[in-house]
Amino acid sequence: MLADDVARLVENDPGVRHGVDPEAVHQARVATRRLRSQLRTFRPALKNKAVRRVAGPLRSLAGMLGAVRDADVLAERLATDVTGGDRGAGEEDAIGLALSVALSRLRSERDTAFEALLSEMDGEGYHSLLVALSSLAKAPPTTSAARRPAGELLEPPVRRTWAKLEQEVATLPPVPSDSQLHRVRIRAKRARYAAQAAAAFSPEACGLLVKHLTKLQDVLGALNDGSRAVAWLEHLRAEPPSAAETVLSGIDVLIARERAAMATVRAEWHERYSRAREAALQLGWAATG
Repeated sequence: MLADDVARLVENDPGVRHGVDPEAVHQARVATRRLRSQLRTFRPALKNKAVRRVAGPLRSLAGMLGAVRDADVLAERLATDVTGGDRGAGEEDAIGLALSVALSRLRSERDTAFEALLSEMDGEGYHSLLVALSSLAKAPPTTSAARRPAGELLEPPVRRTWAKLEQEVATLPPVPSDSQLHRVRIRAKRARYAAQAAAAFSPEACGLLVKHLTKLQDVLGALNDGSRAVAWLEHLRAEPPSAAETVLSGIDVLIARERAAMATVRAEWHERYSRAREAALQLGWAATG
């Protein structure tokens, strides 16, 4: 599993550097996220020194890839958002002007984030990270715990990731905020990656848990994308100097459409969580209260 994602990171390196393929950035970011998750999941079987050597650089690289990816996602979301819906000519003009302003700002922000990413990837630290990751994947320095059966070793850390997700959901108010559901999304993502690592060595219900956690993560991810879009658009609207009234009107329409889309996916998340919880119950992991 480590080797697969090290290969994914290396294979997408040229595409990331080329700067025009959003999918290469996405795949490289996924690779860093999965690697970080797997290092947590397999921690009992790996020597601490090897994990510490790559943990910090991986976190830094993931953040830089994330800054570029977030700009790509928002640009794509805004462009998609304005292609649908019925509206008059005046509203069409306002949205067009607002979108032009927004995409221009996003290009500038992406360029800044991309330059920082390239600088990191051209540095010695990045090359040292790739060497360390390749070495870790080829010959993982294991502890004595690695002699235990895989299912026996992996169940406790995977079960802990589920327990943290369940606890996060249990503390939510009746109407959770976007930031609270964002924390649920992070817990769901970690639980999904951990369960994927253990699925080959665990009961069939573990694979079912992965399936439902993936759907939960997708719904919460869409909600998080919408929340980010609204926050970014509100910040753009508030920036001086004041834009033309038509542009501000267009931004208001974009914000309203984002909020409507968020309301739709917000209504789905708890059902998705309930499906995942049913799989956890089959594994004997979920609380019965």
